[in-house]
Amino acid sequence: IVTKLLLLRTTHLIQIGLTITMNTTQCGIFKMTKEEKIALIKDWRKANGYTQEDAAEELGYASRVTIGYFEIGQRPIPEYVIKSITQLNKGANNE
Repeated sequence: IVTKLLLLRTTHLIQIGLTITMNTTQCGIFKMTKEEKIALIKDWRKANGYTQEDAAEELGYASRVTIGYFEIGQRPIPEYVIKSITQLNKGANNE
């Protein structure tokens, strides 16, 4: 499945030029490479005008440091973070 990510911030529609190839497992969870996850979180944050601190708060982390580690590949990005970003994007698109 190839998809283009669409993010909505207030009334402005932003299309990120990021195409991600995702393979679904039997339970329907998306499998992405480490590089795709890094690009997704970084592009989501920037497209929404978030600082790392803003993104940490939005995703339920106490510190921006965790987001920084995700973005440079120092820590693996959990599947629930990817799902949260997807849900936040869906919610924004429905507003």
